[in-house]
Amino acid sequence: MNKFDTIHVEITNRCNAACPGCTRQDTDTGETIDFFKNAPEVNWSLQDFKDILPPEILKDTWVFFGITIDEPLMNPNFLSIAQYVIESGGKIELDTNTGAGTEHTWSEFGKLVRDNPERMYIKFSVDGHEDTNHIYRVNVKWNTVVRNMRAFAKHSKDATWMYLAFAHNEHDIPKAAALAEELGINFIVRANTRNIQPWAATTSAKKDKKTVKTPIAITVNENSKFTHTDLAQVKDLVVQDRDHVSVAELDTITCLLLDKKEIVIDWSKRLWPCCWWQDVAISGDKKWMRHILAQYGNEWNRVDLSSIDEVLAHEYYATVLSDEARYDTKSKFFCGDKCFRHCGNNNRRQYQHFDKDGNQLKRRLNKPLMTT
Repeated sequence: MNKFDTIHVEITNRCNAACPGCTRQDTDTGETIDFFKNAPEVNWSLQDFKDILPPEILKDTWVFFGITIDEPLMNPNFLSIAQYVIESGGKIELDTNTGAGTEHTWSEFGKLVRDNPERMYIKFSVDGHEDTNHIYRVNVKWNTVVRNMRAFAKHSKDATWMYLAFAHNEHDIPKAAALAEELGINFIVRANTRNIQPWAATTSAKKDKKTVKTPIAITVNENSKFTHTDLAQVKDLVVQDRDHVSVAELDTITCLLLDKKEIVIDWSKRLWPCCWWQDVAISGDKKWMRHILAQYGNEWNRVDLSSIDEVLAHEYYATVLSDEARYDTKSKFFCGDKCFRHCGNNNRRQYQHFDKDGNQLKRRLNKPLMTT
């Protein structure tokens, strides 16, 4: 039986938000893409979760909730699933926009965190204050966010407000940090390398008793003290031809599956090497993913039809990914250029973290840095 450091699990395909840049949204318009408009709602039951992830797999393993297209608290079974993970000897990392779930659920979850110290890492991904959070976290209600954070913090202070800095919300960092201090939770500003082009969003405001929607571009302030130091390099990598990625550069990729013993299981119960692959599978914008699906079909990596071990023994994961797909630029499966862009140089282009004053943090609190 394979053992993992971390299993990223998407227990629903639902989300209460419409964040620009998310796989769910059209980059140019900010509207939800047809794939999700037409998809039936999926919420894993506790039994679904148990069938795929029995206690012997969960023991001493981090389970990461909140991956690519989901808000975990949209699944009404989240609390029972979280309790099962802990009872099985697993550990939990939760990334949430904090605008879903009931006050009762958040209160009970706070008790679960309180009663299991050092086994749960909670990130409130709230990117603004009252007047700005909804600009990026579109449709997320501020009053609900604060209600849920307070319900949690009443029982546990073991959480971090992870604030993604943009040009439109940087001025609200002091107010957000003050609220985090009032709640007694950690506060960290996050810079990432995804925001290399403006994303379309729509803000709503009341005017003359009518709701007026205004388009806005979500951008990063490149002169900010909260800007990722490798942002310019990532912009260059986006337009770099795949044939110009050297073997030496490909050797620096830290692959979640191959190098870190991590896997991603999405809401459709398919196993991927990382969240970027799930993103490509949905968008279909890479030839190598289309070749994978053309050659192997749509069910070759379903962990509800085969065991996790059987899926990982498939020829693609067992041999193709580590050699041909990673290194052979002439292969129809070559994905190394995308992998290098996101996870090259030993993941240094992933998130950087700062305190509220712009001082870069050397490491994150409570747990080693996750990459998704």
